[in-house]
Amino acid sequence: MNKKTIIKSPAKINLTLEVIRKYKDDFHEIKSVVMNFDLHDEIGLEKSEIFEIITNSNIPQNENLIYKSYLFLKEKFGDLPTKIYLKKNIPLDSGLGGGSSNAANFLKAMNQLWELDLNNNYLEKIGKKIGSDVNLFFHPGINLLKNTGSDTVNIHANLKGSLIIFHDDIQIPKKTFKAYNIIKPSSFTDGTISEQVIEFIKDQSINLTEINCFNVFNEYINILYPDLLEFKHYLTRLIGKNIHMSGSGKSLFCLFEDLEKAKYIYNNIEIKNYKKILTNSWKE
Repeated sequence: MNKKTIIKSPAKINLTLEVIRKYKDDFHEIKSVVMNFDLHDEIGLEKSEIFEIITNSNIPQNENLIYKSYLFLKEKFGDLPTKIYLKKNIPLDSGLGGGSSNAANFLKAMNQLWELDLNNNYLEKIGKKIGSDVNLFFHPGINLLKNTGSDTVNIHANLKGSLIIFHDDIQIPKKTFKAYNIIKPSSFTDGTISEQVIEFIKDQSINLTEINCFNVFNEYINILYPDLLEFKHYLTRLIGKNIHMSGSGKSLFCLFEDLEKAKYIYNNIEIKNYKKILTNSWKE
């Protein structure tokens, strides 16, 4: 029987996101504390006669980061004909890292399926070429992202609590590029906010609601997503808690002490034009 590998591909939120400076090549130096949580895509792989991606998503195959990852493996090993079953649960263009997570977890699964014997250093070299936040998904949990975001430090911490994600299904071409290129130098910070969060949570058991979240893009919501600013204010009044944006948007999230409190809000809140997801921090 043909061997099949199945792997979960988790989403992420940015608990902090600081932009420190802009490089000459138009990339930005950042510091960000990132947490994976238990919303995930599912990737199944089995050896086949051709390479193909079967998915419930409308992403063209040549634009899928899984396919771009495969091209790097093909360059080194030649054809590795594999049938990919990709079930997308993470909303597209949401700032939740679905594409990057798919790329990293596909590489991990291919390494296992084809017994390629690739070490973490080699996988992370490929990850840097695919996207700036791919590498954090090789070590899910809590990560500190540095430089352009592709340098990651896995942090040992136990973050308890639940969260609700609010999102829509509107896709925005080149969303991340546009977002980073409206940031003014006056919004640059020195990374201290992220470092303080790391010091607070490292080797500790901490409730999510005790963390002081920060996202530089909160300053620019009215420019990037005017409708989202109004919705954010609405949620703040309705829930009575801070509402945060993940990455460069467009998703919002709210942190809760426990699942029961989150469930109550989830079941009773009325929203239009947006969807909601109830979830917990990532557990392997």
